Amino acid sequence: MKEKILIIGASGLIGQELTHQLFKRDYNVIIGINTRTIFPRVPKVEFKIDLLSYENVKEVITSESPDIIINLAAISSRERCEKEKDIAYKLNVRGVKYLTDSASCLENKPLFMQLSTDHVFNGFDGRNGNYSEEDIKDPVGYYGKTKSESEKIVNQSGLESIIIRTSLTFGDYKYTHGSRFDRLNHMITSRLKQGETFEVDINSIISPTYLEYLCEGIIFLLENKNRGIFHIAGRDALSKYEFAKEIAKLFGMEYADRITLKEKQGIIKNTSLNIQKITDSGFYQLGIKEALSRYKSKSKIFSDK
Repeated sequence: MKEKILIIGASGLIGQELTHQLFKRDYNVIIGINTRTIFPRVPKVEFKIDLLSYENVKEVITSESPDIIINLAAISSRERCEKEKDIAYKLNVRGVKYLTDSASCLENKPLFMQLSTDHVFNGFDGRNGNYSEEDIKDPVGYYGKTKSESEKIVNQSGLESIIIRTSLTFGDYKYTHGSRFDRLNHMITSRLKQGETFEVDINSIISPTYLEYLCEGIIFLLENKNRGIFHIAGRDALSKYEFAKEIAKLFGMEYADRITLKEKQGIIKNTSLNIQKITDSGFYQLGIKEALSRYKSKSKIFSDK
């Protein structure tokens, strides 16, 4: 049996897939969730963990003494973070502080891995995206601000750490029903398949990241003993309009023709990520066509179009 890994936020999109991949590799995985059980097909040790409660967090970490803690839990909806700043701060920032403080109390200090986002960068600053790990953070939205603050907490904790920044993750939930293409999910599963036309703006440029590939990159960093900040994201920078067109093409060109460009005033927001650092470490990066082809071969949503 390999290291004991505590995954916080295991019930989410990334958490489900990462749990699956780690079990396949014979890691001793502990599932930390704040919801009902959702892992019926895997051997598991499961704990309720509430990032709003320092006592609960410390109790779980102290009792289990994991070798590695991976924190995936957060309020990731930008709209919700803007509307509910208090709870966003408590979960995205203070919860990370509870985790690192509790981990620092252990005699054998665990490796701490924190999931972050491309939204720690401004995106409106006039540059052409392609942000590297060393670029200065300057988030404009509250979600990005909370994730930037959580990175600071991890870096100042004294723990060995890995911070992973990624961009719009797409894929299927492993154990619960459904798929996620960020806001484009509704287009795929509903309006597009019913024959409607769908408008997508071209002002936002991202690095769409395939779910399985992201989790493979996380495990790559763990197994190669990397430390520090790494970007794991798709190789191609695309506008959301271009991404939507590529998705629609997987259903057939008649679907792609229903994606129209929404004219939107304002400057471009480009938060695309530079992935040279992890590439130089030996992890192969997927381009968008390769990633979507791999996704199509495994996803059920294309079999019932």
